Amino acid sequence: MRLLATNRALTLTYLRFAMTTLCMYTVLYGLTQWLEASRGVSAREAGLLLLPMTGLAVVVVLPTFRHNVVRLPLITAAISCLAASVGVVFLITSTPIVSMVIVTLVFGITFGTTSIGTKRPTILRSPQIRSAPPPACFGPLVISGLSPPPR
Repeated sequence: MRLLATNRALTLTYLRFAMTTLCMYTVLYGLTQWLEASRGVSAREAGLLLLPMTGLAVVVVLPTFRHNVVRLPLITAAISCLAASVGVVFLITSTPIVSMVIVTLVFGITFGTTSIGTKRPTILRSPQIRSAPPPACFGPLVISGLSPPPR
């Protein structure tokens, strides 16, 4: 807690990550429940509708990781999160499934760029993390196959 109180950049990084993941997980869990309740789709079908979002997130992580950039992924995450959130506002029960998948795909861009765009600044801004990275920092890299799991 002392580190967060004294390191404003790290605190803002955590806050930015918390707000972005709140948006993403609201869609991840809220949209599936809404689809089940309003459209009568099964949990399996609702999950399959979100699968493209996860796939696109992995695809977005790869080039973002290979280029040593921080600001562009964060700006992309903010813009895509805002655009997808506006898209969610316009979803109604008669909205075509394809439109819903497009909205979730935009959140896939948010998910991929946020995961890499936040991990790098967190590592750079925290001396404790730089000296001994916690396993959580390696999560997106392990999932995408770019880094071996920490021992």
